[in-house]
Amino acid sequence: MIVDKIEHLSLYESVVPEFKQVAEYLKNNDVASFEEGSYEICPGVKINISEYEPYAEGDKWEVHRKYADLQIVLSGDEKMDCKSTTECEGGVYNEEDDFMFMDSVTDSITSIYALPGSFAYFAPHDAHRPGLKYKSDKVKKAVVKIPYNK
Repeated sequence: MIVDKIEHLSLYESVVPEFKQVAEYLKNNDVASFEEGSYEICPGVKINISEYEPYAEGDKWEVHRKYADLQIVLSGDEKMDCKSTTECEGGVYNEEDDFMFMDSVTDSITSIYALPGSFAYFAPHDAHRPGLKYKSDKVKKAVVKIPYNK
C-alpha cells in the first residue's frame, strides 16, 4: 500500500513504472469532470470513474490478482481500510472480473481517511475495503487499474 497526495504520484515511478503515464494523464485531463465510466489511459491501464454513497460499514475485503488499484478521491471523502491478504480467508475468485471478496481473520487494520487530492495504491497482496463512510454523503472517485506483473 502507498498513500500520498496525487501531486507526489510520480515520486513512486521506481516502484510502479506506470505511475509516470498516469501522472501525465491526470495532469493533462480534468478527470473530476469526467462522467461515470471507464477510460483508457494507455494500453493495459484504464481509469474508472464512479459516484456513490459511501457504506456505513463493510465486512468484506476485496482482492485482485491481475491488477493493482490506484484509488483517487475526486470529491467528497471516504475511509479505506487495508490489510495483508495473509490476514484474510475465504472467497471465490472471479477471473473475468479479477475480483474476490474475503473475510477478515485478524483485527490488524490500517485505515486511511481519503480526501480530494489524495491517493491510495493497493497491490494484489493488499486486501482493501474502500468506500466506507467518513464525513461525506457522496463520493466521486477514480480507480486506475494497473496491470500487476511482480
